[in-house]
Amino acid sequence: MIKPRTTRSARPALTFDDLPLFAADRDIAEAVVGPDEDDKRKWCASVASLEACGFPRQTALYGKRYTPAVRAFYDRQYGPAAKAPADSGAHQEAVGWTSPRSRRRA
Repeated sequence: MIKPRTTRSARPALTFDDLPLFAADRDIAEAVVGPDEDDKRKWCASVASLEACGFPRQTALYGKRYTPAVRAFYDRQYGPAAKAPADSGAHQEAVGWTSPRSRRRA
């Protein structure tokens, strides 16, 4: 039997844009996995393993996580691949393009 998903119908799910600068784990969980209570509980249970991978820790001052750092963590983990720099610093010799007509004939 499939268990119905529990959601809050009173308001739409939180997004990162809705979160304050420092947010509680439950609010971050909702922005990451949506309003389903089971999903949020699983996300909150996985925070320790996320922290081992570089996930931002709670600040001592507020007891909450710095939201831009959380978003940056997910962008690093799952965001688009970084673009290669335009100049890699490697020296390449210029190669002249020649056509068969521009070659000297013997």
